[in-house]
Amino acid sequence: TDEPLKVLQRTLKVDPKAADVHAEIAEIHMEAGRFELAIPAIDRAIALSPERADLRNLAGQVHQFYGQSGGGEKELRLAVKEYETASTLKPTDPAPLRDLTRLYSVLRDAEAALQAWKRLSVVDPQNIDAFVQVASLSLATGKTAEAIEALETATAADPQNARVLQILGDMKQQ
Repeated sequence: TDEPLKVLQRTLKVDPKAADVHAEIAEIHMEAGRFELAIPAIDRAIALSPERADLRNLAGQVHQFYGQSGGGEKELRLAVKEYETASTLKPTDPAPLRDLTRLYSVLRDAEAALQAWKRLSVVDPQNIDAFVQVASLSLATGKTAEAIEALETATAADPQNARVLQILGDMKQQ
């Protein structure tokens, strides 16, 4: 990893405003677990191109991996902020929403997880698991009608899905 890093650093001497180069440096540091170097690198990339969803997504990954490697809840909350920004900048991209659903679950924020799953089910209507998760979290928060609606939407997308049909049948019997 040292040689690619050296090449990228030489590139920055020629073009210090190359956001992609800063992002690549951040990714190399992140993969090596050097979060104290990855964070400033991705922050520089974002400062140069603040409207790029891909950079915000990478920043989310850096903070998430750091949070999971001992950086704690503060880093996970920073990851949430970056993924939310990425999702706002590119609302049709399901990737940051998938990351948000996992992070909100780790942070034990059921309502935020439910909202993220709902957004994911809209962006990726073929993702049957998103509808199942919406149903599950809706049930857990006492929103039975929302749960049934989510499962019926999933059934419309995949009428032969045995799992969804079983859950829906069980719910309607209760």
